[in-house]
Amino acid sequence: MNTAARIAISIVAVMFLMGFFGFVVPSLIGFLITVLLVVAINDFFSRRYRQAARTFNSAAQAVAHQEGAIAKIARAFARRGPLSRSCYEYTRRLLAGEDPIEAASRSRVPLQLTTAVAMKRGRRDKSNDSEPQSSARRHAYLQGTVPEDASLMQAYAPIMYLIATALITCVVLGFMSTFIMPTMDKMMDEFGIAPPNAWWKAGRSPTQALLTLVILTLLALVPILTTGSLFGIPVPRWMPVSPQMVEDKTNILRGLADAIDSGMTVDQSLQLGAQVSIKNGERRSLLHANSLIRQGVPPADSLRRSGWLSSRECDWLRGSTAQRGAELLRWVADQRVRDARANLRWLMGLVFPLLVVLLGMAVLSYSVGFFSILVSLIRALS
Repeated sequence: MNTAARIAISIVAVMFLMGFFGFVVPSLIGFLITVLLVVAINDFFSRRYRQAARTFNSAAQAVAHQEGAIAKIARAFARRGPLSRSCYEYTRRLLAGEDPIEAASRSRVPLQLTTAVAMKRGRRDKSNDSEPQSSARRHAYLQGTVPEDASLMQAYAPIMYLIATALITCVVLGFMSTFIMPTMDKMMDEFGIAPPNAWWKAGRSPTQALLTLVILTLLALVPILTTGSLFGIPVPRWMPVSPQMVEDKTNILRGLADAIDSGMTVDQSLQLGAQVSIKNGERRSLLHANSLIRQGVPPADSLRRSGWLSSRECDWLRGSTAQRGAELLRWVADQRVRDARANLRWLMGLVFPLLVVLLGMAVLSYSVGFFSILVSLIRALS
């Protein structure tokens, strides 16, 4: 689905839900759910795009040594999918004879640094390539023996459950407050029955507050897990970093390791990464690290000062050989992914039970207020 269709669907969904919660069942909570739904829709398309980019890069890496195979891969992705427009432009430039990496940069194809290194390597003979690629091949073999971790999708499952439960709860309680409660109030007025105001207020006010708290928590949790920021605002350093945020940096670190194994210098690797990157912040960071190296700063320190390595990781790489540095970069990338998945597990282990308890308290609070009125009405009529 292209960008225009995504925007159209989002606008229609927002207008429908805003009309429903604004006129049929007026509710601030409903408006927050509308915003949450829009965030969830954008998150879905974002994850779909990232998955298509992973598949494209995997296929491109597999055929990088074959003449003309990249154009066939790009033509296949140009037919449909999130990358159709950029891959169509990429195919057109490749057929016109442009360099694959230069064409990818101009077409804004999400080419990873590892894929660009594989394209640079091209048709090298296996006998000449075996020695510098031993580290990369050993790492690829070890990675292939480890089953893919589905921790991110396991985290999304309870979030979707909570969103669906909160939506159903808000719709049911909103329907009762709009249609059932006025009828009961009218009956009590006609029969001269004094409503239990204390119980009704005690049941209604906490319900709205608790549901609002649940929706706001979900509204903040979804973008944090997706982008590692809250609507563009970076989260504090003590917050756990999501696997999707770590993925972008680890792709660069693994690409730098592959480039070093292929015989490129660190500044050449950074220049290549900046050339193929389609993210402005990532490109600026890579160019900054490259400029620091050209000014005489050691590679490890330049990567630290540009935000790619921590101080401890910089100490590990400082003074290491090229092959050892490539191995350490891959180890750092893998360790970051493991840490992010562990952080995600403990975050969901805390947030999910808390939200379930809050949602249960909201339903209980409303039930107390509703049944107090119902019991008072039955007793008075009997």
